[in-house]
Amino acid sequence: EPTLTSPTNGTFTNDDTPSFTWSTVSGATSYQIQVADNGTFSSPEVDATVTSPTFTAGTLDEGIWHWQVKAIDAAGNESGYASSWSFELDTTAPTVLSIVIDGGNTYSNSTGVVLTLEANGASQMRFKNESAGSWSTYETYGTTKNWTLLSTQGSRTVHVQFKDASGNETSGTTNDSILLDTIAPSVPVLALPTNGFDTNDTTPTFTWGAVAGASQYKMEISETSSFSNPLVSTVLSSPTFTAGTLSEGT
Repeated sequence: EPTLTSPTNGTFTNDDTPSFTWSTVSGATSYQIQVADNGTFSSPEVDATVTSPTFTAGTLDEGIWHWQVKAIDAAGNESGYASSWSFELDTTAPTVLSIVIDGGNTYSNSTGVVLTLEANGASQMRFKNESAGSWSTYETYGTTKNWTLLSTQGSRTVHVQFKDASGNETSGTTNDSILLDTIAPSVPVLALPTNGFDTNDTTPTFTWGAVAGASQYKMEISETSSFSNPLVSTVLSSPTFTAGTLSEGT
């Protein structure tokens, strides 16, 4: 009997016109190969006789295919079929593709981010920073990935490419972007009440200079300069705050 060699049993391929090979059998002048979509070979898609131990199929549909070969000599004597092998033909790349940086946040203050990923049918994935970047090495597919952005401030984009077990790749255009800002804003300049000022207003208004690039301000009021237990600790979007009623004191 011939010994089957390729496609290897239980493997995946995206070649829809695969080549089949097997060992040469001493005394054989021809070989009969059958390819079927079931293990009983009741209605084979291919039933061909060839004179050499190789055969290239016509276009096959996606799915699991079984194949078997027997040897025939000049007198018409036939060996038994070698035990059949099977392979899966898949020409469709992974679908339902998604990448999200840091849970969809608009900003990151660190180059270290977490990617959340989705790709139906993927077995591997790889990444790159920006469209002109270099792809990382393919790795086992997962739904999360720690990644390092380029350190340049501003909009940063990460691309992902997925591949399945048959070798089908997505286009690599799946991406997400985030604004990288790792530079702290300047210290605000306090305006009112001025330092050392006395007032009889128990609900004073506090103001300070606006800071370029700041989106929020943290305001604290305390009876001690250590601010270990502030009376007020709040986050504001503008450089002004009017306190509730304060007690007498400094």
